[in-house]
Amino acid sequence: MARIGKEMARLFSSLPTDEKTLIARRAAEVRTMWKDAIEYVYKENAPYVLDHVNAVYIKEEEGIRSLYVYMDDGNFRSDVHCRQHLIMLRLHERFGERIDEFKTYPSRFDMRKRHPYRDVCETKSESSRSVPLSPEADGVICGEPFAQARAGKGDGNRQGMEEG
Repeated sequence: MARIGKEMARLFSSLPTDEKTLIARRAAEVRTMWKDAIEYVYKENAPYVLDHVNAVYIKEEEGIRSLYVYMDDGNFRSDVHCRQHLIMLRLHERFGERIDEFKTYPSRFDMRKRHPYRDVCETKSESSRSVPLSPEADGVICGEPFAQARAGKGDGNRQGMEEG
């Protein structure tokens, strides 16, 4: 099976080649690869991480390819930094993208307003809305005494468990 990265490069090579188009195409490609890597590493929690990503760049200087990630929350940035090798491995295995350096930075000023993955997060939050349990289901899940205590119909003690 051919790598997706090679197939994408082959497909993109047949498209127009003016400089702005090439830059926009590469930026879209990097965003797509980043999203795939985060979804692979974080599984169902990926939308929460992607919500805090403000920018992703891959830059090559002096033969060193660096991945720059700008995030607006320090906790998420720290966690992404801790999982950098898993992310780099996924980028290499799936897309053939070799990364030598992985750098995370805090977003500042107007960059904090950018949210290229916001649509992913809104879809996730709409599909995972919580619905309150019915009283019958609450009794089954929590146990009858706890459900009664929550509803204010008892003290929550189980029969035979009172101190005496």
